[in-house]
Amino acid sequence: MTIKLMLADDHALVQEGLASILQLDPELEVIATVSDGQQAIDQLALCTPDVLLMDIRMPNLHGIDATRIVAQQYPNVKVLILSMHENSNYIVNALKAGAKGYLLKTSSSSELINAIKTVYNGQRYVSQELSFNILNDIAPNSDVIEISNRERQVLICVAQGLMNKEIAAQLHISVRTVEVHRFNLKKKLKIDNSAGLVRYAIDQGFIQQ
Repeated sequence: MTIKLMLADDHALVQEGLASILQLDPELEVIATVSDGQQAIDQLALCTPDVLLMDIRMPNLHGIDATRIVAQQYPNVKVLILSMHENSNYIVNALKAGAKGYLLKTSSSSELINAIKTVYNGQRYVSQELSFNILNDIAPNSDVIEISNRERQVLICVAQGLMNKEIAAQLHISVRTVEVHRFNLKKKLKIDNSAGLVRYAIDQGFIQQ
């Protein structure tokens, strides 16, 4: 049986490299490639892969947000995160969002193929390069703080030191909308000030310190 794959990555060279590697295995078939999380969601309405290889940092829709949508709307599609980020918060949030595996882009081609087949068969997979057993940190019923894609964008802008007017201009929204998103973020995260939001963004791996 052939395992049908979709690749979601905003770098064309990465897409081409992955497709070249995967086509060497006769059990794998790349049926679609997309450049961001929103395109992945849209494409799933047209075709149904068995495994979706998803990057995290992509435009329009963050990979973790896209993973959460896929898990809710297309539960038969197994999401395998393929990322350069080793930050434990990324990994935990991705798995809690519904990803079945997390693989580093520095992994070997043989591990990539093994990871695809593992998640296809219903098991979780975390990159061998990670030096900790991250699966032990995932409690099945643990609470997950839901942050929308727009809230994440506002949070990143705040962490970059932008003022409300600058955020509004960059995201093409009103200043009032920015203020609402900041208020909601503080309420959800139980954070009282902007410094706390910056620290949270760093801890979650949204920006580099």
